[in-house]
Amino acid sequence: MATLGKIRRMYYRDGLSLSEISRRTSLSRNTVRDWLKKPEGSEPKYRRQAKPGKLAAFEAFLTQSLETDLRRPKRDRRTARALFAEVQAQGYSGGHTLVSDFVRKWRPQGGKPLTRAYVPLRFELGEAFQFDWSEEGLVIGGVWRRILAAHMKLCASRAFMLAAYPSQGHEMLFDAHTRCFTALGGIPKRGIYDDMKTAVDKVGAGEARHPEYGDLSVAEMLATVPKAGLEAVLVAAELALESGAVNAEHLHNMLARLRPTPAIPRVETDLTVLEAPVADAGRYDRLRAQEVDHA
Repeated sequence: MATLGKIRRMYYRDGLSLSEISRRTSLSRNTVRDWLKKPEGSEPKYRRQAKPGKLAAFEAFLTQSLETDLRRPKRDRRTARALFAEVQAQGYSGGHTLVSDFVRKWRPQGGKPLTRAYVPLRFELGEAFQFDWSEEGLVIGGVWRRILAAHMKLCASRAFMLAAYPSQGHEMLFDAHTRCFTALGGIPKRGIYDDMKTAVDKVGAGEARHPEYGDLSVAEMLATVPKAGLEAVLVAAELALESGAVNAEHLHNMLARLRPTPAIPRVETDLTVLEAPVADAGRYDRLRAQEVDHA
């Protein structure tokens, strides 16, 4: 804008010719003439004709490759150098800088939407509950103590219950569930657990992951409460803890032992025994008297 004002002052105020203005400003006479024809207050702009670069034919491939890499783990994503080698194999004759600049500009724009996702969680009443532990500090009798708080929250109504314990033992876990279920007035259909030490005894990788370990074991134990009754499950859990084997199978065995054995029904019949059975003791003695060759 300053150069345009300078040219207009030279031409209209000082009365200089186009050749003199061109000599003083180092601009061509055609440029000076075009600028003077512009209306006052408008600045001429140099417009370069857009030409497709060497990378234009490969931008679609690079975009598709980057979008695919977003769904892969970070260790499996291709670097700009790896993408440069791929487009070179397809006939790209430019340099590495164009590819790296394209990747650097694309990632902040195209990489963000896929990393931010929200999945709404909806639960029916009585469908599920969440359980976890937290470590808290309390001053009891002037002494600071560390306690473990058991948290249970219903997923639908968000009603919750807390119970404090000195540790996270299995007996504390079952007692916390008993107190929380009693306070909340029932047992939901399923439970959602994190990888708690009291709920997960062992975690394997791949085929070594056994269904007996982990949250499934605790869920199976709690699933027996509606059928067997809370008191029976608590007694069976205490017996299982005393034996040192705390798992769903052992708990079911303890519950089976606690159930009263039904009496064998007496069947009335008109049949009578005509001859009482007689033991053939003589045959038994003869067999014992025979010498048996073990060779």
